[in-house]
Amino acid sequence: MDWKRTAARGLGWVTTLPYRAQTRISIGPRLLGNGRLRISGPGRVVFEADVNAWSHAEVNRLITTRPEALIHIGRHARLNGCTIIAAERVDVGADCVLGSCEVRDHLPYSESPADRRHPGPAQPVVIEDNVWIGGQVSVLPGVRIGRDTVVGISGSVKTNPPPPTCDQCKHMPRWERINGPDQSVRLEDGRDVIRRGQVWVCTHCGHQVPVSFEAWT
Repeated sequence: MDWKRTAARGLGWVTTLPYRAQTRISIGPRLLGNGRLRISGPGRVVFEADVNAWSHAEVNRLITTRPEALIHIGRHARLNGCTIIAAERVDVGADCVLGSCEVRDHLPYSESPADRRHPGPAQPVVIEDNVWIGGQVSVLPGVRIGRDTVVGISGSVKTNPPPPTCDQCKHMPRWERINGPDQSVRLEDGRDVIRRGQVWVCTHCGHQVPVSFEAWT
């Protein structure tokens, strides 16, 4: 296996040469890659040592939209087809594993109906150390995901990310997000709507943690 790792390091070096020549991009030693890494935009991108960006299918895309933006990838992180978009800051901790997910610190549109055609405000995203995020997961602005958390496939993290430990069973948590109780809410214009809620469920013991209500139906 040593020759395969050596070859991956060689590919990681050769395929990132155009980025290494740019002062806004810093790539630490021993990057593993296979040419499926794309970095674009006017901001800064920093890779710490020993990052594995070898992608089996989708391309890893790291995009900054402002000169002051920063994407920081921690030591020993594994990127396997993820998309990261930053207008302010996105931090990915050491030893994280990111599948074909999307992480963004701003939305291309506003959540307010009056400003729908304008970009939403940037809110930094922090993914702490040793987090595993599966494929088809969306991590949205302002989210902080605690250390050792696992976010399963085809989910989203908008508010109230899962806690780093389960209070009931004390296991390293693996949380799944399911539909929770709904709320009946009256809006300012007098309309009654249902506000749909969700809960995080610990797969070890079934303990549930409420997620902030976020979707209108």
